[in-house]
Amino acid sequence: MTPKPRGAALFNLLTVLTLAATGCVVAAVAAAFLVPGAVPAILVAATQPAQVGAITPLPTTAVPKAYPTLPPEWTATASPVPTPSATLNPFASATPTGLSGQQSTGLPNLNGTAQAGSGARVSATVATLRIRALAGTAGTIIASVPSLTPLRVIGRIPDNTWLQVLTPDGTQGWGQAAFMDVFVDLVGVPITAGAALQATATAPGPTEPVDASIKLEGNHLRLRAQPGTAGTVLSFLPAQMTMHLIGRTDDNIWMQVITSDKQQGWVLAQYLNIYIGLDRIPVTGTAVNAPPPTGTQPIGAAGPTNIAFVPTLIPTRTSTSPPTSTSTPVPPSPTPPPPTATSAPPTNPPPPGYNHPLPYLSGVSDHARQIYLAGLAAGNRANVFSKIGDSITVAPTFLVPFGWGQFNLRDSGYLADAVNYYVGGWARNGNSFNNVSLAAKGGWSSFTVLAPSQADHSVCRAGEPPLWCEYRLSRPAVALILLGTNDVMDSSSDAYRANLQRIVDDSISRGIVPVLSTIPAFHRAGYEGRVAELNGIIADVARQNDIPLWDYWSALKNLPNEGLGPDGIHPSAAPNSADFTADNLQFGYTVRNLSALQALDALWHLEFY
Repeated sequence: MTPKPRGAALFNLLTVLTLAATGCVVAAVAAAFLVPGAVPAILVAATQPAQVGAITPLPTTAVPKAYPTLPPEWTATASPVPTPSATLNPFASATPTGLSGQQSTGLPNLNGTAQAGSGARVSATVATLRIRALAGTAGTIIASVPSLTPLRVIGRIPDNTWLQVLTPDGTQGWGQAAFMDVFVDLVGVPITAGAALQATATAPGPTEPVDASIKLEGNHLRLRAQPGTAGTVLSFLPAQMTMHLIGRTDDNIWMQVITSDKQQGWVLAQYLNIYIGLDRIPVTGTAVNAPPPTGTQPIGAAGPTNIAFVPTLIPTRTSTSPPTSTSTPVPPSPTPPPPTATSAPPTNPPPPGYNHPLPYLSGVSDHARQIYLAGLAAGNRANVFSKIGDSITVAPTFLVPFGWGQFNLRDSGYLADAVNYYVGGWARNGNSFNNVSLAAKGGWSSFTVLAPSQADHSVCRAGEPPLWCEYRLSRPAVALILLGTNDVMDSSSDAYRANLQRIVDDSISRGIVPVLSTIPAFHRAGYEGRVAELNGIIADVARQNDIPLWDYWSALKNLPNEGLGPDGIHPSAAPNSADFTADNLQFGYTVRNLSALQALDALWHLEFY
């Protein structure tokens, strides 16, 4: 075999290498078109457009992430503009002059649609706004105000989360600012409470369904422990409060409920808006009604059944020894004394020249007796008195239990005669103790009780102030008057004196003995000295008119916190403010009840001595 030349072998090697290189180039070009990501970024031209392919994701079993949904009340909703009203200022008659005697300068209105003088309104995003006695959820609910109601802002706490407001009907209390449309600069609103007092947090539980709500005419509806008018009254419920129905009587007249604030008891169905079929509610009780009163107006003749007069009387004292400390005896069915000036004298008559020897009562004079007897001759009812005042007067702890026989006089059993006497007289919709006064309401001042715009127009005449309306319909012989706590911050001394004198004049001209009460302390920074100033005016007006003075402030001054509750304005309430134990008499409302009965006892004697 002849060997190949060396040059030919070299040529064959170069040929193989050239073919291999060519193959690599072809492979690289193919990769650039088929797999774009395989080409280094540096080799891609800067002007090459991005290529986005339609990629189908692989199926997965992963649960998508859930995001929380805001509750409806957190969702921003535009509030509708209210329809213009012909009444520019719903508070005109209840807004006094400032302390200097000059009209207060209005704060800037930040929303042109707001009613003049209102300052705020209930937001359209809520059905009702709860008004509480204190700032914070621990405050007792005293009213429920419907959507778009105008409000007058009169105070706030430092962080502005709770505002103190006055409603068009004169109720004064606290509401959450988050549920209001505010039209004023809150910097100009005084701080009237230090902080919100929140209810103690509890573990969350199931929400009771809303089956019913209280009608507007059912305001102050009685919640009873048992069905029927014989059932013990547990509390008074505001209009529009919602509730869950858990039972009923067979005739559907009484409903067993759980209220929105977790109270359980029985109420009259006629004052409820019921949203479910009653066939779904089990029969859980039988009504037991108290016997009708003897010798007085029949039940229902002067008002709805739920506020009818059903007295439980105590016996007339026949000896000088007081009842035992365990209880005040109650007879089965006594007959009340006739409501006339010819009633029998007290069983333990006072000596001649009688003037009740009480440290906190003065001015039970011959002039007061002349007023009293002139009123009886004009047709006033000897055993009826009226309550004139504000929230301190309308509180259910003040005198109301005596009208239902739910009290214990303890060592003050000598007052049994007076209680028995006044419980037998018919006022407007009950005896004087439990009658709903037309001249007393939460938030009222000396201005409000004289303002016709604040009267109950369903029973009062056009242009008739609440004071006149109460006197006309109840025809009392005596009026217990405590007004001034709501004047402390707003009313000038001259205006307050003028209002008080007018109240006294209007009472005396009708033959009604006005008993002026001094006001309790007022624990708010910046108002030191105002209570003493107003109480000086009260005492001066009483002396100038020679009428009784009930010095409630002095009766409270040595009690814990001067007899005030946690809010520093209202009297403190004992577990039972109508039970005169030594412990209960350390509370402001118990002392108010005792001193009121002592004043009534003294005035009752005016008829005979």
